Amino acid sequence: MDNLVISLFLLTHVITDFWIQDDTLTGNKRKGNRYQVIHALHFFLITLLLMMYFFGFKLLPHIFILSILHFAIDKLKISLEMQSVKTTSPLLRIFDRIFQRSCMYKSILLFMLDQLLHIASILLMSFHIPDLQFTALHRTIADYLTGQFSFLGALNSDMGAYAVLVLTGYIFIINGGTVITKKVLALPDELGVMKVSVNPELKPAHAEQAAAYDTYDSETSVRDNGRRDGEVIGILERIIVLTLVIIGQYQAIAFVVAAKSIARFKEFDKKSDGKNFADYYLEGTLASIGVAIITGILLGTARKLLL
Repeated sequence: MDNLVISLFLLTHVITDFWIQDDTLTGNKRKGNRYQVIHALHFFLITLLLMMYFFGFKLLPHIFILSILHFAIDKLKISLEMQSVKTTSPLLRIFDRIFQRSCMYKSILLFMLDQLLHIASILLMSFHIPDLQFTALHRTIADYLTGQFSFLGALNSDMGAYAVLVLTGYIFIINGGTVITKKVLALPDELGVMKVSVNPELKPAHAEQAAAYDTYDSETSVRDNGRRDGEVIGILERIIVLTLVIIGQYQAIAFVVAAKSIARFKEFDKKSDGKNFADYYLEGTLASIGVAIITGILLGTARKLLL
């Protein structure tokens, strides 16, 4: 039962962070605590509704504590992003020094730290889960579905937990994979601006790039002209690759990459905004496929542990 609870918490986290939280809320969270509280409330309400269906109100204290931790983790991340950490805490001063003064990959590393802390808080909470029983509503619906579809009877607690994790993985790679890919594509510009700040002599040659980066938000911006064909292709690509990893057909991933490369072949010699399309294509493809493969490997590990 504990494994199912952890899986459900992870599901609600992914839904809250990558589906409910849109670009507007992501930007507004940097303006003050109000929007950070709204985001934490989203997590609280979605998790409460889901857990009420399965277990009633027995996990209400856990949901409340996780919501507070969700707010605190987001607050830490945003403080480090905005370079506004004012604290006497030695730990936060270490974070401040690492991410604000010497880190050339600040955006993507803070994103990874944020997600790891959220996952760690969920795993730590799992050590204090009480004995749980399914609600009468869930048992009634489960019995009906099992009667209609006999194969669903195989979904015991651990199998059900794995099924929820697989669903979480697919939900994550759609929007979460897009966020990560955009952050990777923003790295060349970010590194260019970091070099400008380190070496003022480079400033004249990079002045326009630096000015553009000052107003660029790698978490919310979209590199397109109104259409999102590349984004849709990336989503389909990750869904196919994740499916291939789950069923163990790694060699078929090469055909996905080959098909995409053939379709883009004529564009490899083009440049857009001074950028070589081949480099841009390679960065985006490696990031997108990498997210799907890593997600598939994690699901494979979970399967071995649960089943």
